[in-house]
Amino acid sequence: MHLCIVTVLLSCLLARTLGYSFGAVEMACPSMFPLGHHGTAPQTVSSPFIIKVSDTSYYEKKKITVTLESRCNHMFKGFLIQARRADPRYDQTEFIGTFTPVMMTQGVCGPSGNSALTHSNNQTKTSLDFVWQAPAGLNDHIVFRATFVESYSTIWVNVTSSIVTGNLQIHVPFQTTWLTRNMYPCSIKDARFTMDPRCGDTMGCFHDCEALGGCSMLVSWQDRGWNVPTIDFTITTVHLGLGDKWVAIGFSEDTQMGWDSVTECVEVGTGIFFYPSYNIGHSNIRISQYPVGLTPVSGSDKDGIFQCSFRRKKVLSGDDRFYDLNKDFYLLVASGRATPEGNKIQHTWRPWISSVTIDLQKHTSIHVNTLPEQPPRPLSHPKTHPHQHSLHSRSTSV
Repeated sequence: MHLCIVTVLLSCLLARTLGYSFGAVEMACPSMFPLGHHGTAPQTVSSPFIIKVSDTSYYEKKKITVTLESRCNHMFKGFLIQARRADPRYDQTEFIGTFTPVMMTQGVCGPSGNSALTHSNNQTKTSLDFVWQAPAGLNDHIVFRATFVESYSTIWVNVTSSIVTGNLQIHVPFQTTWLTRNMYPCSIKDARFTMDPRCGDTMGCFHDCEALGGCSMLVSWQDRGWNVPTIDFTITTVHLGLGDKWVAIGFSEDTQMGWDSVTECVEVGTGIFFYPSYNIGHSNIRISQYPVGLTPVSGSDKDGIFQCSFRRKKVLSGDDRFYDLNKDFYLLVASGRATPEGNKIQHTWRPWISSVTIDLQKHTSIHVNTLPEQPPRPLSHPKTHPHQHSLHSRSTSV
């Protein structure tokens, strides 16, 4: 009996070691979650580790240098990196290409055993360079995805690189741009941006801008005129990190979360996608998987600043969840991380909420500091309405 117990304990310790000190095991390849880190949840804050690539495109058998790099005085002990298809409409589970191991690394995953790369020891690392080779017969756009282990209880899963495009330029519907993710500042203070001088003059704005400190959130809008039934919106937020993310604006009849018509911008590996949605209970339900009532204009993610611009119809007949923007509403703005499939993960911070209703046909400038000193009520407090709502997505997407 004692021998059996000792054997089980040794097996557990070995599994923990394989999942940390000597690299990822084959069973970790599909999920990219390091085995042996039992009870550890992936970090939901932005990753201090980035993936850089030496080229933005590839062809058959082409070799690309990939760099894992730490930022802001962080160091990583372990990692697992793979290349997968970037387009969420196609198979994203297949491991693409092969890696050539270098010092402190070893191949893992796939029939070749080199479809991914992982660490071979737990020494602290600030950067690693290695080579990825493209396969034959594939033209899909790809993205590199990595898991970083800073310590046993601190891990980041599915950190993504910029897109590496294939020869076959597959059309991605309602995508505004291929993103090139840049180095980002190490603090929100360093990443704040300047207020648009047109606010309150030729465009309306809802913001948290300060005279000297800059802005971390700004929503601007321009009504295109009485004979054009659309309004142009731009949402700009500070969102440090290089992972998939989202920002959303809600139009509400009160300052509480719920019964809100939402427009969301979601960044995944392929670019920025736009969706109309609606808040029901603790869930956010997408009205459509296409930008119905929306015209994407542009999107960018650079130096810690995430921005998206779109044109929204004032009225969409046949769906009362798509609110009529000829009316006045409170504005709610929230942001958070997204999954590789483009689903929103619940926002970490309380959303910005205007304390007054806003006429979107006027060029007013509304500061978020006009909020009451005490928040209307905690996010978890039920509304008097029969349903309660929030800007975050349903729990199944987390």
